Amino acid sequence: MRNKFMYRVYLLGLGHGCYSREYYREFVGTTWATSEKQAANNMHYRLQQEGWRMPDTRVDSAGLGYVTYVLKAEKVA
Repeated sequence: MRNKFMYRVYLLGLGHGCYSREYYREFVGTTWATSEKQAANNMHYRLQQEGWRMPDTRVDSAGLGYVTYVLKAEKVA
C-alpha cells in the first residue's frame, strides 16, 4: 500500500495565445492522496458534491487568446 500525503489544491487559469501565462490562481482546499492527479480528482469530486462547478473557458473578444481552468495539487512539505 502506498503512503498518502497532504496536498494543497489550487484552481489555476492557464492562459493561451496572448495570455500565455498563469492568469489566475485560487486556493480551493486540502486533501490526502497518493499522487497529485488523485488529489486533484478528490477535490474536484468533493467540490461537485457541494454544488461547485469549474469555470468555463474564457475567450477574449478579438479571439487572440483564451484561458482554461484546471485543478493543480502541490504536496505539503
